[in-house]
Amino acid sequence: IDTVKNLSGALLTIVGDGSEMSALMQQAESAGVISRCRFTGAVSREQVPPLIKSMDALVLPSITTEGWAEQFGHVLIEGMAAGKPVIGSRSGVIPEVIGSDGLLFDEGETRQLAAVLKSLIDDPALVRETGSRGQIAAASRFSDQALADHTFEIWQRVMRR
Repeated sequence: IDTVKNLSGALLTIVGDGSEMSALMQQAESAGVISRCRFTGAVSREQVPPLIKSMDALVLPSITTEGWAEQFGHVLIEGMAAGKPVIGSRSGVIPEVIGSDGLLFDEGETRQLAAVLKSLIDDPALVRETGSRGQIAAASRFSDQALADHTFEIWQRVMRR
């Protein structure tokens, strides 16, 4: 919410429904940016692609807690496959999923996130380049064919032993 406040003209879509939803809505109201925020609540699997298509960038700002760290962040791959710039916090395996094909910021560092978003706003070429790199990475590392090839290679190594 602070990031939206600091980036004039930015619109924020929060997808999902969790224990923090009402607090986020209250924070947006208090910050005076509720009109620039869209809260979708939980969405079906079929609703995800059109939502991602409507975005200029996808952000996964996970924060590690005592009992949990981001396990994979499948939505990152969906964003990459859609050719959207993908931005994630350095939480759990997000840096491994994004690799050098997206943009990262430290967990909870809203100023870093704002700087990353501002760099995209200021540089349309960076938007295209990051989106393109992500799309290529998603196809080469995470497509059904890539995963099948990788599984086949593993089984070949096992069988040789």
